[in-house]
Order: sequence, then structure tokens, then C-alpha cells
Amino acid sequence: MSNLLAGSNRWSHIHGTISEEVLPKALGGAAVNVYMLILGRVLLGIGVGFTNQSVPLYLSVMALPQYRGAFNIGFQVCVGIGVLSANLINYGTEMIKGGWGW
Repeated sequence: MSNLLAGSNRWSHIHGTISEEVLPKALGGAAVNVYMLILGRVLLGIGVGFTNQSVPLYLSVMALPQYRGAFNIGFQVCVGIGVLSANLINYGTEMIKGGWGW
């Protein structure tokens, strides 16, 4: 059963990796206008959605039963720390002069 579930997540991981790592970074690096940047951000959001959906399931399937909760909580804590860090950086840089703050 676990091999069946792990195999079903494979395409979600592959799609998430392509849409989170490859396409948005290529569009962001080659952007010549705002629309390319927006498209890259949309693709990044799709990739993050795929990985946030599939990674906890993959961790639950692959981890030993006594460690499943710890792995999933660890993943969610890391996501929460990332969101908090991004917001704190945004708050700390919003008043930078010269248009550098967001």
C-alpha cells in the first residue's frame, strides 16, 4: 500500500519541482516586463501549492509510524518559520528610502 501511495505522489512532486524551481526562475531572470514577472509568480504559487499538498503525504507514507507526527509537524513548523521570516523582512525593509522597500 505504501508503494502505491508513494508512486501516486511522484507526478505531483515532478510537477511541483518544474513549476516551482525551473519555470518561475527562468521567467524572473528573463523578464522584460511586469507581465512576465507576474506569470512567474503565478507559476511559483502553483508549484508551492503542489509541494505543500504532496510533501506531508509523502512524509507520512515514508516515515516510520512512531516518527510520522514529528516529521509532519517539523515540515509545518519550517513553513511557518519561513512565512514569519518573510513577513519580518518585509516589515523591516518597507521604509527603506529610494524605492528599495516593498
